[in-house]
Amino acid sequence: MKKIYSFLKMKIVVAVALFSLTTSAAFAQTDVLVCGAASPQTWLDDVQNKLIATGSFNTVTTYNLYLTGTPTLAYLQGFDAVLVYTDYGCADPTTFGNNLAQYIDGGGGVVNCVFANASVLVGGNFNTTTYQVIVPANGQLSSPTLTYGTVLEPCHPIIQGVSTFNGGSSSYRSNSNTLAPGATFVANWSNGDWLVAQKQNVGPLNVRRADLNFYPPSSDVRSDFWLSSTQGALLMANALLWVAGVTNPIGLPPAPAAITGTGTICEGSTTSYSIAAVPGATSYTWAVPSGTIIQSGQGTTSITVLTGNTSGNITVTADNSCGSSAPSTFTLSILPAPPVSSTSSPASTVCSGDSVILSGTGAISYTWSGGIQDAVAFVPPSTTTYTVTGTDGNGCTNTSTQLITVNPLPAVVANSTSMAICTGSPVTLSGSGATSYIWTGSVTDNVAFTPTVTDTYTVTGIDGNSCVNTDTITVTLYVLPTVVANTTAPAVCPNASVTLSGSGASTYTWTGSVTDSVAFNALVTNTYTVTGTDGNGCQDTDVITITVYALPTVVANSTAASVCPGSPVTLSGSGASTYTWTGSVTDNVAFNPPVTDTYTVTGTDVNGCVNTDAITVNVFPLPNIIAYTQTTTFCAGTSVTLTGYGATSYTWTGGVIDGVPFTPTSTSTYTVTGTDANGCTNTDDITLTVIPFPAVSGSAASTVMCIDDANTVLTGSPAGGMWFGTGAQASTFNPAVAGLGQAVVTYYYTDATGCEGSASVNITVNACVGVEENTLENSVSVYPNPNNGDFTIAINANIGDVKIEVLDLQGRVVYASQENNVTAGFTSAVSLDEMANGIYMVRLTSVNAQRMIKVSVQK
Repeated sequence: MKKIYSFLKMKIVVAVALFSLTTSAAFAQTDVLVCGAASPQTWLDDVQNKLIATGSFNTVTTYNLYLTGTPTLAYLQGFDAVLVYTDYGCADPTTFGNNLAQYIDGGGGVVNCVFANASVLVGGNFNTTTYQVIVPANGQLSSPTLTYGTVLEPCHPIIQGVSTFNGGSSSYRSNSNTLAPGATFVANWSNGDWLVAQKQNVGPLNVRRADLNFYPPSSDVRSDFWLSSTQGALLMANALLWVAGVTNPIGLPPAPAAITGTGTICEGSTTSYSIAAVPGATSYTWAVPSGTIIQSGQGTTSITVLTGNTSGNITVTADNSCGSSAPSTFTLSILPAPPVSSTSSPASTVCSGDSVILSGTGAISYTWSGGIQDAVAFVPPSTTTYTVTGTDGNGCTNTSTQLITVNPLPAVVANSTSMAICTGSPVTLSGSGATSYIWTGSVTDNVAFTPTVTDTYTVTGIDGNSCVNTDTITVTLYVLPTVVANTTAPAVCPNASVTLSGSGASTYTWTGSVTDSVAFNALVTNTYTVTGTDGNGCQDTDVITITVYALPTVVANSTAASVCPGSPVTLSGSGASTYTWTGSVTDNVAFNPPVTDTYTVTGTDVNGCVNTDAITVNVFPLPNIIAYTQTTTFCAGTSVTLTGYGATSYTWTGGVIDGVPFTPTSTSTYTVTGTDANGCTNTDDITLTVIPFPAVSGSAASTVMCIDDANTVLTGSPAGGMWFGTGAQASTFNPAVAGLGQAVVTYYYTDATGCEGSASVNITVNACVGVEENTLENSVSVYPNPNNGDFTIAINANIGDVKIEVLDLQGRVVYASQENNVTAGFTSAVSLDEMANGIYMVRLTSVNAQRMIKVSVQK
């Protein structure tokens, strides 16, 4: 009874060291058994190898429930823990379940995996609520790919160290989410289904049981199983160690020791409080009385606070991933601050240069900012907020502020609409920087008047605070200049250049957007006014008229609007006396335009005035002809279609019809002529390269065979091709796969150019057996065929002992059974649910005969 001894031994160690048994030294004492109803055995071996690789166990043993039978209770009790999973059914699920229940009653820990909780159940007492973690439901789920999801019990040993898990493209799991009484979920899949569940106090010895909701073999044995690059092995190892009693839950940290710091302090003070570090804690949570602020240190062993005005308790807990400890408490008494206030006399708002007295109240002594003495007059230099600090009998302080607003004298400015004006011009004087203004010289603020002499004026400004300031301004008076308008030509053609200029002043501006002494193009007859300004800014005006003749109406004419390249056209002008053309064209003389272009004619009338017109002669482009075929290099005998693009009709050399397939016999070049909708033509050509077929031959080492003969060698030339046909397997022929009769296998070879040749070989397959074989030959049937992987083998003869095997096309046995004393009417059901779609061979072998039947699996 190794299990009972080991369990009790481990419990003693746990009582001393809690989780310390998760060291490798403790793990090395643990022996576990993997019981799997699986085919093939390599799947059990994969689970064994994964568990060994974790380094968590002394030994890992496997037991195949499908092929070996049922382990006894005595055998199970030789292990500290057992991992159970099914894929195929157990040899005796009821006896196995009863043995597991007794194993648990004796102190054994069991980890149960997905199909044992789903479609292929373990029976007996094990399948009752006394021992169940998840109540089974018939059937399992698979796909889509699921990953490690929410951890519900972060301190549970089964999920310690597990951060990544991928269930693979199948992600097999139970369709039941129902917990048995006393069981809990530890972690979920990414879609919310349970991944790990556990139950404690199972059986009379209160042992542990765990369920894992995934199929234990990894992607190393089948690509759609859980990814071996993730931590499925660690999950299984952790679960086995936990049910074996090796590991226990991680505990909460202890309560922190006493908090140190000042117990009585004035309101508004800054101080610190701290504790000693707590073993097992990863952070700390502090709480302070209402109104007190934690300025820094939250989460650590020391905080800095700004006290409020409410006394109370400071508390701190030690935290880790499993929760928080009991709090440690510290009583904080806060002394209130004195009710300090301040006054200003005679007022809090003064003009610049006025004095003021500041006084504090509500405390015993007072100090002021800015070097001010309490109740002593001073002259504030500018608007300032002064702070008084009052101290009471407890030494507690408080502050009050007093804003003294110093209004500056108004920055009065005397303004004028002009500092110097011309004779007869008005001017307006106005003050700024204050609220109201008074001027000397009988001037009213912001009201225009006309000065008669140069003079200086003074303005007095009063602002809204009754503060006063002054400013002065001088206004100078100038005489007007005598301005004359001049021109270079009184009459011109439209757009002809003319220059207008003024005289008698310093600068000149003209109407009609004219610039003085700068030529411009006159468009219509118009009168222009010049304004001259002298050095003092005084102005005078004069006018002048410019007459503009009308332009001739010139028209550009053409004998044709559109031509093909090389066709002649004649351009001529009308509406004037003489004509000149752009593009080296001579009026009324034919020429050949090379490309589409616009030509401009310039006509000149009797006044020498000119005008233009333009005409476009469109030269159609030659069509862009493209000779096209899908491929220009191909094997002999291939049909090719040549097609022209870029025009509306096409003719080909070599008797080819556009768009009609033909078969070239040799490499040739073909030319296409395309004509577009304008009647213009162009050509393109294409070369077709014809590649001859490769010479191919094939042979078989034997062309007449018995159905149970070994494979014969197939030889093809040139080397590098492939054999196809019923019975062809790589470079051999399998008579059992081909079946009785005439078989044809063909060798296909593709050369470097992609051209393919072939050669076929006929092989005759005979039965070559006696009367017994004929009995098998005529009395065996398979149905349905094709099927979805489930089919029945029927034998209608007295055959005796028969071995039934199912082989894939590589000759591997994927199913086998031995049937004894077979008589007429025998049937046997076969399931290939785990196998891929394809062709399989059913082989029946008796003492003296053999029969092969082809089966098609189409799921």
